[in-house]
Amino acid sequence: DPDGPGLALGEIAPFCFEEREFRIPYKLISVTDKVIEYTVRFSDEARAAGLKDMTGYKELTSDYITVQVSNRVQKGIYKGTVYARFVGAEAIVNSFEFTLEILEYVQIAKQPVSTYSCGNDPFFLDVEATGQNLSYRWFYNGEKILGATSSTYTKTISLETEGDYYVEVYGLCGMEVSDTVTVKMSALSVLMKWDDVMYVQNTDNRYV
Repeated sequence: DPDGPGLALGEIAPFCFEEREFRIPYKLISVTDKVIEYTVRFSDEARAAGLKDMTGYKELTSDYITVQVSNRVQKGIYKGTVYARFVGAEAIVNSFEFTLEILEYVQIAKQPVSTYSCGNDPFFLDVEATGQNLSYRWFYNGEKILGATSSTYTKTISLETEGDYYVEVYGLCGMEVSDTVTVKMSALSVLMKWDDVMYVQNTDNRYV
């Protein structure tokens, strides 16, 4: 073919960094027994966001073009170009543009915080995260808490609720596990003596 290889690129599935590569489906416009090789280059905007051009050419072998992604890329829609040529006829290079959607990966922006309260007081845990279509799952001492599926969790502190808590955050692109925090009843207590002098017991030295 004196005009070089012809490719029809298909739609690319939205990309999540957890996959570490994306695939560009394609079909040959005309059947050939010649070996085709390709490379991929991105727009300036895509490179600034973290996508990297392929180095050199790679042989085209299957029904899709594979592009490796080695680092996280900002959420957005980016443009790139596939360059294809026949082996042995490197002077003729055809180009085919494509569009790639990068999903926002899950990232915890604010961790829950340990809390120490008096018995029967309510305690409150919360987490803030970025990502798309987020969902949450809270755990107590390593066990899933039934119904605790929001970004916040509240309960009354008692011997039955003291312990370690963390939350798993899921999204369209990946998941993150929060820090483990502790909920504990304070050992601080107040005693009123007969002479109306107030005494404070501070057995765990948490307060001064």
